[in-house]
Amino acid sequence: MNYIFIKRFGILVASLCIWFIIHTTFVIIDGLNDELKPVDAAVVLGNKVEVNGQPSERLKARLDKSVELYNGGYFTFIIVSGGIGKEGFDEAKVMKLDCQHKTEQLL
Repeated sequence: MNYIFIKRFGILVASLCIWFIIHTTFVIIDGLNDELKPVDAAVVLGNKVEVNGQPSERLKARLDKSVELYNGGYFTFIIVSGGIGKEGFDEAKVMKLDCQHKTEQLL
């Protein structure tokens, strides 16, 4: 009886491992494929604003990519979001000004 339990438990564990490997593979493959399609709007999440009022490098990269896709015609609106950090700047306002400045340079 104990042997049957161990055998069934082993089959269950093996099945769960196979299921995990298959699903992890699907998630990785899906994550590596970019499918750019036009959408209504893009949401750019906030990040740190430096003490001089400029976006951090990570935030600049997000904003640059959103403006690049905006200029590519993938969406017509950029929605920025963020709070007021310990530096005292409203992330959303800094992001909005940065996006406006970048789009005006291209006109």
